[in-house]
Amino acid sequence: MAWVTGKFVLQTQENAEGDKCLHIAVELLPGIVPEPEMAPTIAAAIRTQLLRLNSEFAHYTPAERQLPTVTLHAFADPEYFPTGVKHRYTRR
Repeated sequence: MAWVTGKFVLQTQENAEGDKCLHIAVELLPGIVPEPEMAPTIAAAIRTQLLRLNSEFAHYTPAERQLPTVTLHAFADPEYFPTGVKHRYTRR
């Protein structure tokens, strides 16, 4: 995509009902300003690839929880994507 660096961080988060949901923090390219349509577009693309590539995700994750929550982060965001440091791809 023209918006992202390809760096991301995966997390599982609990929703209000106590179910585990997939959350993905995504790093934007320098100078890209988040727009409302970006996160849903990225989430849909991720779900498509997870369903295509991961049979366990496709068969064991309920359909209503297959769309991940995506948050967009500025380039080199110190919390998720610090400059000069290999970031962690997963978090608790």
